[in-house]
Amino acid sequence: MRPRKILLTLAIGLILLGACAAPARPPAERPTPEPTPIRVIFFGQRYCDPNDRATMGQVCREMGFSFETRDYRFVNDEANWFDEKEQRKFHIIIFPGGHSRWWFEKARPGGINEKGCENIRKFISKGGSCWAICYTGNAVFAKTMEFRGFTKEQTQAGIILTPVVHKNPGWMLTYYGGEPVFTGTVRGPQETNWPYPRVRFLPIRLNMEHPIVKEAKLQETVYLSTVASPSLIPNPDQSMEVIGWFPNGDAAIGIIKYGDGHLYMVPPHVSQTFKSVLELYIRRWEAIRYFDQQGISEEIFNEGKAILMNEGDPDGSEPDLALAKALLNDAAGRASPLR
Repeated sequence: MRPRKILLTLAIGLILLGACAAPARPPAERPTPEPTPIRVIFFGQRYCDPNDRATMGQVCREMGFSFETRDYRFVNDEANWFDEKEQRKFHIIIFPGGHSRWWFEKARPGGINEKGCENIRKFISKGGSCWAICYTGNAVFAKTMEFRGFTKEQTQAGIILTPVVHKNPGWMLTYYGGEPVFTGTVRGPQETNWPYPRVRFLPIRLNMEHPIVKEAKLQETVYLSTVASPSLIPNPDQSMEVIGWFPNGDAAIGIIKYGDGHLYMVPPHVSQTFKSVLELYIRRWEAIRYFDQQGISEEIFNEGKAILMNEGDPDGSEPDLALAKALLNDAAGRASPLR
């Protein structure tokens, strides 16, 4: 063999030998997918509490959650809730205070219809977290609602010691039937808040053994904004995680498991501060003479205002907002991941 051919053969052999001896290149690492941002939907339209929208929106943004306000058209369209594989499109939906009897199509045009009610239940059962605030939000989901209000004749006569109890099925059941998410009763306002509308920061005793309270290192008693905020009276057939109690010993904040998801029943307005209560409740109610609409004299309304101004929020806004964030964080954590 000629020298030139020999050298060429040796070179090829060395290249092949080197290739065999070289360590295998590790497979390219796949980038870790970014976690899906927590998406929060706030039900907001006429007869929804603007104070809840403003303050819950602020809390969500501080936590890095997206916050969108949507009305009945969003609720009634299943495509807004689920993709083609029936997977949820968001994590949390919030139903605020206000006047929920007017949120439904059967009460007035432009409201939640039967399909919308089905979407709400399906969302929770498929692992979503749903928040209900005050009497209004919780009355949507309850089997029974009891509003302890007063007649116009009673308040004008100054007879405000005995409430008139209006007892009915919850609003979804009243208008469209179906299964209640909460099989118990919501009963409000608290006796300390008679007659409606009266705002007070009531002392809510927290369950120091519950993980939400423990992990957030919350204080034992938090003064929270309450208006018509109801007691939660669970039915024995349904368990409820109690996060806190009203001064009368009734459950003030609770969590219900429904299917694979959870209903967060939050009668106090946990995100509201004393400043927001003055601006978005008292001053607004005075401007529109809301007490007239509720059959209460201006004198009685001013009595309630004087109590609020005297008591204020005894522990300030920090404990309130810490609890709001702890509950929202838990709701986000329990909502099954979006696929």
